[in-house]
Amino acid sequence: MIDTRADRQALRAARRLLRERTDRPRAADVAYRAYVTVLVAAVVGVPLGRAAVLAMEPALSIGAVPASAVAAGASLVCLGLFLVGATFGPVIVSAPYLTAVADGPIDRRLTLRRAQLRAHIVVISVVTVLAALGVIAAAPASAGGVIMMLVAACALGSVAGSLWLAGQLRPPWWMRVLIAAWCVGTAAAGLIPAVSGLALWAGPWGWAARVWTRMPQTAVSASALTAIVLLLAAAAGGWIIAGSWRRRLRRDDLARQTARWNTVAALSVSAEVSSAARVLAAPPHGGRQWTWTTGHTAASAIMRRDAAGLLRAPGRTATALVTSLACGALVGWAVGGGFAYPAAALLYLAIGAWATGLRTAASSVGAAALYGTSDRARLVLHAIVPGVASIIFCAVGAAVTAGAGAAVWTAFLAVFAVLLQGFSSLRGPLPLDLLTPIPSPVGDLSIVNVLVWMSDALLLVVVFGGSGTYLLTASPAASATALIAGAVIVVFWADARLSRRTRS
Repeated sequence: MIDTRADRQALRAARRLLRERTDRPRAADVAYRAYVTVLVAAVVGVPLGRAAVLAMEPALSIGAVPASAVAAGASLVCLGLFLVGATFGPVIVSAPYLTAVADGPIDRRLTLRRAQLRAHIVVISVVTVLAALGVIAAAPASAGGVIMMLVAACALGSVAGSLWLAGQLRPPWWMRVLIAAWCVGTAAAGLIPAVSGLALWAGPWGWAARVWTRMPQTAVSASALTAIVLLLAAAAGGWIIAGSWRRRLRRDDLARQTARWNTVAALSVSAEVSSAARVLAAPPHGGRQWTWTTGHTAASAIMRRDAAGLLRAPGRTATALVTSLACGALVGWAVGGGFAYPAAALLYLAIGAWATGLRTAASSVGAAALYGTSDRARLVLHAIVPGVASIIFCAVGAAVTAGAGAAVWTAFLAVFAVLLQGFSSLRGPLPLDLLTPIPSPVGDLSIVNVLVWMSDALLLVVVFGGSGTYLLTASPAASATALIAGAVIVVFWADARLSRRTRS
Protein backbone atom coordinates (compact mmCIF):
# COMPACT_ATOMS: atom_id res chain seq x y z
CA MET A 1 0.00 0.00 0.00
CA ILE A 2 1.33 3.43 -0.93
CA ASP A 3 -1.13 5.42 1.13
CA THR A 4 0.54 4.65 4.46
CA ARG A 5 0.41 6.75 7.59
CA ALA A 6 4.05 7.76 7.16
CA ASP A 7 3.43 8.89 3.58
CA ARG A 8 0.45 10.99 4.60
CA GLN A 9 2.37 12.58 7.46
CA ALA A 10 5.31 13.39 5.18
CA LEU A 11 2.95 14.88 2.60
CA ARG A 12 1.26 17.07 5.22
CA ALA A 13 4.64 18.27 6.46
CA ALA A 14 5.78 19.11 2.92
CA ARG A 15 2.59 21.03 2.20
CA ARG A 16 2.87 22.93 5.48
CA LEU A 17 6.46 23.86 4.64
CA LEU A 18 5.44 25.11 1.19
CA ARG A 19 2.68 27.23 2.73
CA GLU A 20 5.19 28.82 5.06
CA ARG A 21 7.74 29.50 2.30
CA THR A 22 5.33 30.91 -0.30
CA ASP A 23 3.02 33.91 -0.29
CA ARG A 24 -0.25 32.23 0.54
CA PRO A 25 -3.43 34.34 0.67
CA ARG A 26 -4.64 35.27 4.10
CA ALA A 27 -7.88 33.90 5.50
CA ALA A 28 -9.50 37.32 5.03
CA ASP A 29 -8.49 37.35 1.35
CA VAL A 30 -9.94 33.89 0.81
CA ALA A 31 -13.16 34.91 2.55
CA TYR A 32 -13.41 38.04 0.39
CA ARG A 33 -12.96 36.01 -2.80
CA ALA A 34 -15.62 33.56 -1.68
CA TYR A 35 -17.94 36.47 -0.90
CA VAL A 36 -17.38 38.03 -4.34
CA THR A 37 -17.93 34.67 -6.06
CA VAL A 38 -21.20 34.04 -4.25
CA LEU A 39 -22.38 37.61 -4.88
CA VAL A 40 -21.58 37.47 -8.61
CA ALA A 41 -23.31 34.09 -8.89
CA ALA A 42 -26.39 35.44 -7.15
CA VAL A 43 -26.54 38.78 -9.01
CA VAL A 44 -25.40 37.64 -12.48
CA GLY A 45 -25.50 33.85 -12.68
CA VAL A 46 -28.99 33.27 -11.32
CA PRO A 47 -30.73 35.81 -13.61
CA LEU A 48 -28.82 34.48 -16.64
CA GLY A 49 -29.73 30.91 -15.76
CA ARG A 50 -33.37 31.87 -15.27
CA ALA A 51 -33.40 33.69 -18.60
CA ALA A 52 -31.87 30.65 -20.31
CA VAL A 53 -34.47 28.35 -18.78
CA LEU A 54 -37.33 30.65 -19.79
CA ALA A 55 -35.91 30.89 -23.31
CA MET A 56 -35.64 27.12 -23.68
CA GLU A 57 -38.95 26.29 -22.03
CA PRO A 58 -41.28 26.85 -25.01
CA ALA A 59 -39.21 24.61 -27.30
CA LEU A 60 -37.62 22.12 -24.93
CA SER A 61 -39.31 19.13 -23.42
CA ILE A 62 -38.24 15.65 -22.51
CA GLY A 63 -40.12 14.26 -25.46
CA ALA A 64 -38.82 16.92 -27.86
CA VAL A 65 -35.18 16.13 -27.05
CA PRO A 66 -34.57 12.49 -28.01
CA ALA A 67 -32.13 10.24 -26.25
CA SER A 68 -29.83 10.34 -29.28
CA ALA A 69 -29.43 14.13 -28.94
CA VAL A 70 -28.61 13.86 -25.23
CA ALA A 71 -26.10 11.08 -25.96
CA ALA A 72 -24.50 13.10 -28.76
CA GLY A 73 -24.04 16.15 -26.54
CA ALA A 74 -22.62 14.13 -23.66
CA SER A 75 -20.24 12.21 -25.94
CA LEU A 76 -18.92 15.48 -27.41
CA VAL A 77 -18.21 16.79 -23.90
CA CYS A 78 -16.32 13.61 -22.96
CA LEU A 79 -14.42 13.58 -26.25
CA GLY A 80 -13.51 17.25 -25.91
CA LEU A 81 -12.10 16.75 -22.42
CA PHE A 82 -10.13 13.72 -23.56
CA LEU A 83 -8.58 15.57 -26.50
CA VAL A 84 -7.79 18.73 -24.54
CA GLY A 85 -6.06 16.74 -21.79
CA ALA A 86 -2.80 16.52 -23.74
CA THR A 87 -2.56 20.32 -23.77
CA PHE A 88 -4.36 21.27 -20.56
CA GLY A 89 -4.96 18.36 -18.22
CA PRO A 90 -6.73 18.14 -14.86
CA VAL A 91 -3.58 17.58 -12.79
CA ILE A 92 -2.00 21.03 -12.58
CA VAL A 93 0.29 21.78 -9.64
CA SER A 94 2.54 24.71 -8.82
CA ALA A 95 6.20 24.61 -9.79
CA PRO A 96 7.45 24.52 -6.15
CA TYR A 97 5.05 21.67 -5.34
CA LEU A 98 6.15 19.76 -8.43
CA THR A 99 9.83 20.11 -7.55
CA ALA A 100 9.64 19.59 -3.79
CA VAL A 101 6.78 17.11 -3.44
CA ALA A 102 5.72 15.42 -6.70
CA ASP A 103 9.36 14.60 -7.55
CA GLY A 104 10.00 13.26 -4.06
CA PRO A 105 9.92 9.70 -2.76
CA ILE A 106 6.17 9.75 -2.05
CA ASP A 107 4.17 8.00 -4.75
CA ARG A 108 2.42 10.33 -7.21
CA ARG A 109 -0.81 8.45 -6.73
CA LEU A 110 -0.92 10.22 -3.38
CA THR A 111 0.82 13.53 -4.08
CA LEU A 112 -1.29 14.33 -7.17
CA ARG A 113 -4.60 13.04 -5.84
CA ARG A 114 -5.77 16.39 -4.47
CA ALA A 115 -5.16 18.16 -7.81
CA GLN A 116 -7.16 15.55 -9.67
CA LEU A 117 -9.92 15.64 -7.07
CA ARG A 118 -10.30 19.40 -7.55
CA ALA A 119 -10.63 18.96 -11.32
CA HIS A 120 -13.07 16.08 -10.81
CA ILE A 121 -15.27 18.24 -8.59
CA VAL A 122 -15.28 21.05 -11.17
CA VAL A 123 -16.30 18.73 -14.02
CA ILE A 124 -18.97 17.02 -11.93
CA SER A 125 -20.38 20.40 -10.84
CA VAL A 126 -20.54 21.76 -14.38
CA VAL A 127 -22.22 18.63 -15.79
CA THR A 128 -24.69 18.53 -12.89
CA VAL A 129 -25.61 22.20 -13.29
CA LEU A 130 -26.20 21.71 -17.02
CA ALA A 131 -28.36 18.67 -16.29
CA ALA A 132 -30.30 20.63 -13.66
CA LEU A 133 -31.01 23.43 -16.14
CA GLY A 134 -32.21 20.87 -18.66
CA VAL A 135 -34.42 19.21 -16.06
CA ILE A 136 -35.98 22.56 -15.08
CA ALA A 137 -36.58 23.58 -18.68
CA ALA A 138 -37.90 20.16 -19.74
CA ALA A 139 -40.44 19.75 -16.96
CA PRO A 140 -42.72 18.07 -16.10
CA ALA A 141 -40.75 15.21 -14.61
CA SER A 142 -41.30 12.96 -11.63
CA ALA A 143 -39.35 13.53 -8.43
CA GLY A 144 -37.73 10.12 -8.69
CA GLY A 145 -36.78 10.76 -12.31
CA VAL A 146 -35.17 14.09 -11.41
CA ILE A 147 -33.11 12.50 -8.62
CA MET A 148 -31.98 9.70 -10.90
CA MET A 149 -31.02 12.21 -13.61
CA LEU A 150 -28.93 14.25 -11.20
CA VAL A 151 -27.20 11.09 -9.94
CA ALA A 152 -26.55 10.08 -13.54
CA ALA A 153 -25.13 13.54 -14.27
CA CYS A 154 -22.73 13.30 -11.32
CA ALA A 155 -21.57 9.85 -12.46
CA LEU A 156 -21.18 11.04 -16.05
CA GLY A 157 -19.14 14.02 -14.83
CA SER A 158 -16.84 11.66 -12.97
CA VAL A 159 -16.38 9.55 -16.11
CA ALA A 160 -15.63 12.70 -18.11
CA GLY A 161 -13.05 13.73 -15.50
CA SER A 162 -11.36 10.33 -15.79
CA LEU A 163 -11.24 10.65 -19.58
CA TRP A 164 -9.70 14.09 -19.12
CA LEU A 165 -6.92 12.53 -17.04
CA ALA A 166 -6.49 9.79 -19.64
CA GLY A 167 -5.91 12.48 -22.25
CA GLN A 168 -3.21 14.06 -20.08
CA LEU A 169 -1.22 10.82 -20.35
CA ARG A 170 -0.69 11.66 -24.05
CA PRO A 171 -1.76 8.25 -25.37
CA PRO A 172 -0.59 7.16 -28.83
CA TRP A 173 -2.41 8.46 -31.85
CA TRP A 174 -4.17 5.18 -32.56
CA MET A 175 -5.71 5.17 -29.08
CA ARG A 176 -6.91 8.76 -29.52
CA VAL A 177 -8.47 7.81 -32.85
CA LEU A 178 -10.08 4.72 -31.28
CA ILE A 179 -11.65 6.67 -28.41
CA ALA A 180 -12.79 9.44 -30.75
CA ALA A 181 -14.39 6.84 -33.04
CA TRP A 182 -16.08 5.26 -30.01
CA CYS A 183 -17.54 8.58 -28.83
CA VAL A 184 -18.63 9.84 -32.24
CA GLY A 185 -19.64 6.44 -33.61
CA THR A 186 -21.96 5.50 -30.76
CA ALA A 187 -23.56 8.94 -30.79
CA ALA A 188 -24.04 8.85 -34.56
CA ALA A 189 -25.43 5.30 -34.43
CA GLY A 190 -28.03 6.54 -31.97
CA LEU A 191 -29.50 8.67 -34.78
CA ILE A 192 -30.21 5.57 -36.88
CA PRO A 193 -33.58 4.12 -35.81
CA ALA A 194 -32.63 0.53 -36.65
CA VAL A 195 -29.68 0.43 -34.22
CA SER A 196 -30.40 3.35 -31.89
CA GLY A 197 -31.61 1.13 -29.06
CA LEU A 198 -28.42 -0.93 -29.09
CA ALA A 199 -26.10 2.04 -29.65
CA LEU A 200 -27.34 3.85 -26.55
CA TRP A 201 -26.03 0.99 -24.40
CA ALA A 202 -22.52 1.27 -25.86
CA GLY A 203 -21.20 4.13 -23.74
CA PRO A 204 -21.76 6.22 -20.58
CA TRP A 205 -23.36 9.03 -22.60
CA GLY A 206 -25.97 6.61 -23.88
CA TRP A 207 -26.67 5.41 -20.35
CA ALA A 208 -27.27 8.99 -19.23
CA ALA A 209 -29.59 9.48 -22.21
CA ARG A 210 -31.58 6.41 -21.10
CA VAL A 211 -32.15 8.04 -17.72
CA TRP A 212 -33.20 11.31 -19.42
CA THR A 213 -35.99 9.68 -21.39
CA ARG A 214 -37.35 7.96 -18.25
CA MET A 215 -37.69 11.12 -16.15
CA PRO A 216 -41.47 11.61 -16.63
CA GLN A 217 -42.22 8.11 -15.35
CA THR A 218 -43.25 7.87 -11.72
CA ALA A 219 -42.22 4.23 -11.46
CA VAL A 220 -38.54 3.33 -11.66
CA SER A 221 -37.95 1.45 -14.91
CA ALA A 222 -35.51 -1.43 -15.21
CA SER A 223 -33.60 0.24 -18.06
CA ALA A 224 -33.09 3.48 -16.12
CA LEU A 225 -31.96 1.59 -13.02
CA THR A 226 -29.55 -0.50 -15.10
CA ALA A 227 -28.16 2.66 -16.70
CA ILE A 228 -27.63 4.23 -13.26
CA VAL A 229 -25.78 1.14 -12.01
CA LEU A 230 -23.57 1.09 -15.11
CA LEU A 231 -22.77 4.79 -14.74
CA LEU A 232 -21.87 4.46 -11.07
CA ALA A 233 -19.71 1.43 -11.84
CA ALA A 234 -17.93 3.31 -14.64
CA ALA A 235 -17.37 6.31 -12.37
CA ALA A 236 -15.97 4.14 -9.58
CA GLY A 237 -13.79 2.19 -11.99
CA GLY A 238 -12.44 5.38 -13.54
CA TRP A 239 -11.51 6.81 -10.14
CA ILE A 240 -9.80 3.57 -9.07
CA ILE A 241 -7.73 3.26 -12.23
CA ALA A 242 -6.88 6.97 -12.07
CA GLY A 243 -4.37 6.18 -9.32
CA SER A 244 -2.14 4.23 -11.71
CA TRP A 245 -2.63 6.94 -14.33
CA ARG A 246 -1.35 9.60 -11.91
CA ARG A 247 1.78 7.52 -11.35
CA ARG A 248 2.39 7.42 -15.12
CA LEU A 249 2.27 11.20 -15.54
CA ARG A 250 5.65 12.40 -16.75
CA ARG A 251 7.46 15.15 -14.92
CA ASP A 252 8.23 17.07 -18.14
CA ASP A 253 4.58 17.11 -19.14
CA LEU A 254 3.52 18.32 -15.70
CA ALA A 255 6.12 21.10 -15.77
CA ARG A 256 5.13 22.11 -19.30
CA GLN A 257 1.43 22.27 -18.47
CA THR A 258 2.13 24.22 -15.27
CA ALA A 259 4.16 26.80 -17.20
CA ARG A 260 1.49 26.98 -19.89
CA TRP A 261 -1.24 27.53 -17.29
CA ASN A 262 0.74 30.32 -15.61
CA THR A 263 1.21 32.02 -18.99
CA VAL A 264 -2.49 31.70 -19.79
CA ALA A 265 -3.46 33.13 -16.40
CA ALA A 266 -1.15 36.13 -16.87
CA LEU A 267 -2.45 36.80 -20.40
CA SER A 268 -6.07 36.46 -19.31
CA VAL A 269 -5.60 39.01 -16.53
CA SER A 270 -4.23 41.49 -19.09
CA ALA A 271 -7.21 40.80 -21.42
CA GLU A 272 -5.03 39.09 -24.05
CA VAL A 273 -7.57 36.31 -24.63
CA SER A 274 -6.47 35.54 -28.19
CA SER A 275 -2.85 35.18 -27.06
CA ALA A 276 -3.98 32.92 -24.23
CA ALA A 277 -5.89 30.76 -26.72
CA ARG A 278 -2.78 30.45 -28.89
CA VAL A 279 -0.78 29.30 -25.87
CA LEU A 280 -3.38 26.64 -25.09
CA ALA A 281 -3.47 25.36 -28.67
CA ALA A 282 -1.13 22.43 -29.26
CA PRO A 283 1.52 23.25 -31.89
CA PRO A 284 1.26 21.16 -35.06
CA HIS A 285 3.92 18.48 -35.45
CA GLY A 286 2.98 16.70 -38.66
CA GLY A 287 3.56 17.85 -42.20
CA ARG A 288 7.02 19.34 -41.72
CA GLN A 289 8.30 17.43 -44.74
CA TRP A 290 5.31 18.15 -46.96
CA THR A 291 5.89 19.80 -50.29
CA TRP A 292 3.20 21.41 -52.40
CA THR A 293 3.02 23.92 -55.19
CA THR A 294 1.85 27.36 -54.21
CA GLY A 295 0.24 28.12 -57.56
CA HIS A 296 0.68 31.10 -59.84
CA THR A 297 -1.48 33.61 -57.97
CA ALA A 298 -1.58 34.98 -54.44
CA ALA A 299 -5.11 33.66 -53.97
CA SER A 300 -4.19 30.06 -54.74
CA ALA A 301 -1.03 30.26 -52.60
CA ILE A 302 -2.86 31.63 -49.55
CA MET A 303 -5.74 29.17 -49.82
CA ARG A 304 -3.34 26.22 -50.15
CA ARG A 305 -1.39 27.42 -47.12
CA ASP A 306 -4.58 27.69 -45.05
CA ALA A 307 -5.71 24.23 -46.15
CA ALA A 308 -2.28 22.78 -45.32
CA GLY A 309 -2.43 24.41 -41.89
CA LEU A 310 -5.75 22.69 -41.20
CA LEU A 311 -4.37 19.34 -42.32
CA ARG A 312 -1.30 19.72 -40.10
CA ALA A 313 -3.56 19.94 -37.02
CA PRO A 314 -5.98 17.03 -37.55
CA GLY A 315 -7.28 17.03 -33.99
CA ARG A 316 -8.15 20.71 -34.06
CA THR A 317 -9.70 20.37 -37.52
CA ALA A 318 -11.78 17.35 -36.49
CA THR A 319 -12.99 19.27 -33.44
CA ALA A 320 -13.95 22.22 -35.65
CA LEU A 321 -15.80 19.88 -38.01
CA VAL A 322 -17.80 18.19 -35.26
CA THR A 323 -18.61 21.42 -33.41
CA SER A 324 -19.61 23.15 -36.66
CA LEU A 325 -22.04 20.34 -37.47
CA ALA A 326 -23.41 20.35 -33.92
CA CYS A 327 -23.82 24.13 -33.69
CA GLY A 328 -25.33 24.28 -37.17
CA ALA A 329 -27.88 21.69 -36.05
CA LEU A 330 -28.48 23.72 -32.89
CA VAL A 331 -29.13 26.90 -34.90
CA GLY A 332 -31.58 25.03 -37.12
CA TRP A 333 -33.39 23.67 -34.08
CA ALA A 334 -33.45 27.10 -32.35
CA VAL A 335 -34.95 29.07 -35.26
CA GLY A 336 -37.85 31.14 -33.97
CA GLY A 337 -37.18 30.35 -30.31
CA GLY A 338 -35.52 32.10 -27.43
CA PHE A 339 -32.51 29.80 -27.65
CA ALA A 340 -31.60 31.44 -30.97
CA TYR A 341 -29.33 33.95 -29.22
CA PRO A 342 -27.01 31.48 -27.43
CA ALA A 343 -27.12 29.24 -30.52
CA ALA A 344 -25.70 32.06 -32.67
CA ALA A 345 -22.98 32.71 -30.08
CA LEU A 346 -22.03 29.03 -29.98
CA LEU A 347 -21.80 28.89 -33.77
CA TYR A 348 -19.41 31.85 -33.74
CA LEU A 349 -17.22 30.09 -31.18
CA ALA A 350 -17.37 26.75 -33.01
CA ILE A 351 -15.92 28.03 -36.28
CA GLY A 352 -12.98 29.74 -34.61
CA ALA A 353 -10.67 26.80 -35.35
CA TRP A 354 -11.26 27.23 -39.09
CA ALA A 355 -10.00 30.82 -38.96
CA THR A 356 -6.46 30.22 -37.69
CA GLY A 357 -4.94 31.52 -40.92
CA LEU A 358 -7.18 34.57 -40.84
CA ARG A 359 -6.12 35.43 -37.29
CA THR A 360 -2.47 34.93 -38.19
CA ALA A 361 -2.84 37.30 -41.12
CA ALA A 362 -4.53 39.88 -38.90
CA SER A 363 -1.66 39.70 -36.41
CA SER A 364 0.84 40.47 -39.18
CA VAL A 365 -0.88 43.58 -40.49
CA GLY A 366 1.68 46.18 -41.51
CA ALA A 367 4.45 43.64 -42.12
CA ALA A 368 6.06 42.99 -45.49
CA ALA A 369 3.65 41.27 -47.87
CA LEU A 370 4.81 37.82 -48.98
CA TYR A 371 2.83 37.82 -52.21
CA GLY A 372 2.76 41.50 -53.03
CA THR A 373 -0.81 41.94 -51.81
CA SER A 374 -2.23 44.65 -49.60
CA ASP A 375 -3.36 43.95 -46.05
CA ARG A 376 -7.02 44.15 -47.03
CA ALA A 377 -6.62 41.76 -49.95
CA ARG A 378 -4.64 39.32 -47.80
CA LEU A 379 -7.33 39.28 -45.12
CA VAL A 380 -10.04 38.68 -47.71
CA LEU A 381 -8.10 35.78 -49.23
CA HIS A 382 -7.46 34.24 -45.83
CA ALA A 383 -11.22 34.34 -45.15
CA ILE A 384 -12.04 32.05 -48.11
CA VAL A 385 -11.05 28.70 -46.58
CA PRO A 386 -12.77 29.25 -43.18
CA GLY A 387 -15.79 30.70 -44.98
CA VAL A 388 -16.22 27.69 -47.27
CA ALA A 389 -15.67 25.17 -44.45
CA SER A 390 -18.08 26.97 -42.12
CA ILE A 391 -20.77 27.27 -44.77
CA ILE A 392 -20.62 23.60 -45.69
CA PHE A 393 -20.59 22.01 -42.25
CA CYS A 394 -22.89 24.45 -40.47
CA ALA A 395 -25.45 24.24 -43.28
CA VAL A 396 -25.33 20.44 -43.29
CA GLY A 397 -25.94 20.38 -39.54
CA ALA A 398 -28.91 22.75 -39.87
CA ALA A 399 -30.35 20.74 -42.76
CA VAL A 400 -30.42 17.61 -40.61
CA THR A 401 -32.56 19.23 -37.90
CA ALA A 402 -34.64 21.82 -39.74
CA GLY A 403 -34.50 21.35 -43.50
CA ALA A 404 -33.26 23.38 -46.43
CA GLY A 405 -34.65 26.76 -45.35
CA ALA A 406 -32.80 26.75 -42.05
CA ALA A 407 -29.67 25.48 -43.82
CA VAL A 408 -29.62 28.52 -46.13
CA TRP A 409 -29.99 30.88 -43.17
CA THR A 410 -27.27 29.06 -41.22
CA ALA A 411 -24.92 29.38 -44.19
CA PHE A 412 -25.37 33.18 -44.22
CA LEU A 413 -24.97 33.25 -40.44
CA ALA A 414 -21.69 31.32 -40.82
CA VAL A 415 -20.42 33.95 -43.28
CA PHE A 416 -21.30 36.66 -40.77
CA ALA A 417 -19.45 34.73 -38.06
CA VAL A 418 -16.33 34.50 -40.26
CA LEU A 419 -16.48 38.28 -40.76
CA LEU A 420 -16.61 38.66 -37.00
CA GLN A 421 -13.60 36.36 -36.59
CA GLY A 422 -11.58 38.73 -38.77
CA PHE A 423 -13.04 41.76 -37.01
CA SER A 424 -12.08 40.35 -33.61
CA SER A 425 -8.56 39.52 -34.82
CA LEU A 426 -7.96 43.18 -35.70
CA ARG A 427 -8.75 44.34 -32.15
CA GLY A 428 -5.16 44.97 -31.13
CA PRO A 429 -3.89 45.53 -27.58
CA LEU A 430 -6.13 46.71 -24.77
CA PRO A 431 -6.47 50.52 -24.76
CA LEU A 432 -5.20 51.91 -21.47
CA ASP A 433 -8.11 54.37 -21.32
CA LEU A 434 -10.43 51.47 -20.54
CA LEU A 435 -8.54 50.86 -17.30
CA THR A 436 -9.46 54.29 -15.93
CA PRO A 437 -11.15 53.71 -12.55
CA ILE A 438 -14.92 54.18 -12.46
CA PRO A 439 -15.95 54.54 -8.80
CA SER A 440 -19.41 53.30 -7.86
CA PRO A 441 -21.22 52.14 -4.71
CA VAL A 442 -20.45 48.51 -5.65
CA GLY A 443 -16.78 49.11 -6.45
CA ASP A 444 -14.67 49.87 -9.51
CA LEU A 445 -16.67 49.29 -12.72
CA SER A 446 -13.76 49.66 -15.15
CA ILE A 447 -13.79 45.88 -15.55
CA VAL A 448 -17.12 46.26 -17.38
CA ASN A 449 -15.41 48.29 -20.11
CA VAL A 450 -12.72 45.63 -20.42
CA LEU A 451 -15.26 42.82 -20.66
CA VAL A 452 -17.28 44.63 -23.33
CA TRP A 453 -14.11 45.36 -25.29
CA MET A 454 -13.04 41.71 -25.10
CA SER A 455 -16.45 40.33 -26.15
CA ASP A 456 -17.41 42.86 -28.85
CA ALA A 457 -17.63 40.22 -31.60
CA LEU A 458 -19.65 37.89 -29.39
CA LEU A 459 -22.09 40.69 -28.55
CA LEU A 460 -22.48 41.57 -32.23
CA VAL A 461 -23.26 38.00 -33.25
CA VAL A 462 -25.81 37.75 -30.45
CA VAL A 463 -27.48 41.07 -31.34
CA PHE A 464 -27.61 40.67 -35.12
CA GLY A 465 -27.22 36.94 -35.72
CA GLY A 466 -29.34 35.90 -32.74
CA SER A 467 -32.07 38.42 -33.54
CA GLY A 468 -32.16 37.29 -37.16
CA THR A 469 -32.45 33.66 -36.13
CA TYR A 470 -35.23 34.49 -33.69
CA LEU A 471 -37.21 36.47 -36.27
CA LEU A 472 -36.68 34.06 -39.17
CA THR A 473 -39.97 32.22 -38.78
CA ALA A 474 -42.11 35.34 -38.24
CA SER A 475 -40.40 37.70 -40.70
CA PRO A 476 -37.64 36.46 -43.03
CA ALA A 477 -37.24 40.02 -44.39
CA ALA A 478 -36.51 41.36 -40.91
CA SER A 479 -33.97 38.57 -40.36
CA ALA A 480 -32.19 39.38 -43.61
CA THR A 481 -32.20 43.10 -42.75
CA ALA A 482 -30.68 42.44 -39.32
CA LEU A 483 -27.92 40.25 -40.75
CA ILE A 484 -27.10 42.65 -43.60
CA ALA A 485 -27.01 45.61 -41.22
CA GLY A 486 -24.70 43.72 -38.90
CA ALA A 487 -22.41 42.73 -41.78
CA VAL A 488 -22.17 46.33 -43.00
CA ILE A 489 -21.34 47.59 -39.51
CA VAL A 490 -18.71 44.88 -39.00
CA VAL A 491 -17.04 45.52 -42.38
CA PHE A 492 -16.74 49.29 -41.86
CA TRP A 493 -15.66 48.87 -38.24
CA ALA A 494 -13.03 46.29 -39.22
CA ASP A 495 -11.76 48.59 -41.97
CA ALA A 496 -11.37 51.39 -39.43
CA ARG A 497 -9.43 49.08 -37.12
CA LEU A 498 -7.23 48.00 -40.00
CA SER A 499 -6.50 51.59 -40.99
CA ARG A 500 -5.65 52.50 -37.40
CA ARG A 501 -3.26 49.59 -37.06
CA THR A 502 -1.64 50.32 -40.40
CA ARG A 503 -0.98 53.97 -39.40
CA SER A 504 0.49 52.90 -36.07
